[in-house]
Amino acid sequence: MELRAISFRTGPLDVFEQMAFDEICVRDYKGGFIARFYEWVPGAFATFGYAQFFNEVKKTLPDGFNIRQTTRRPTGGGLVMHGADITFSLIIPSEGQLSPKPLYGQIHDSVFMALKEIGINCAVCAQTGPGGYMPSCGEQASACFKNPVEQDILDADGAKILGGAIRKFDKAVLYQGSLQMPDARKIMPKLQPVMLEYFSKRWGAQFREESAPEELMRRTKVLADEVYRNICWINKF
Repeated sequence: MELRAISFRTGPLDVFEQMAFDEICVRDYKGGFIARFYEWVPGAFATFGYAQFFNEVKKTLPDGFNIRQTTRRPTGGGLVMHGADITFSLIIPSEGQLSPKPLYGQIHDSVFMALKEIGINCAVCAQTGPGGYMPSCGEQASACFKNPVEQDILDADGAKILGGAIRKFDKAVLYQGSLQMPDARKIMPKLQPVMLEYFSKRWGAQFREESAPEELMRRTKVLADEVYRNICWINKF
């Protein structure tokens, strides 16, 4: 029996609403798969990993960046700038214990094959560099795209273009990823259906696009205001 698989359309959201939508979906998880390609309101935003220190994040952000457009993710990883990237999330069934490395590899292998299919020259990172990933380095927050780890995707020059973070909830896993390359959002209409096709092949679940229900969008705005815009969450660590 084919598992239910949805690719949600939300309309443009800001960074706080993006995080809130993903959290509600994974906490309300009712089976199947959920994919989403973020639609952004105009502007430059940033997210940082759940375990990072906000005081270090502020030191790492570019000069002149509006700190009020930044929030903590529900997943891990490093500081990510969102201004021209393709940002996407996946919610995947996961009962019991999670082994994140194989799942991370499955997701990135699917994206790698989709990129190759549309003519993007890229490679999968074979190994993590010395020291691995750390949330902070030298009292500054680690920036996600300065430190490739095993199974990230690299461009033809060896620079990291895809990174992501995973967190296990009760019965599902939330993956949040960012694809950063020149003109990334211009290729999204071409890349998105190919990525969904490879995700469908990977898990045997045909993704179907649906508009997010109004009730889900209402709750998203409430959670965004109560948590993701709240300085208590942003300055949690």
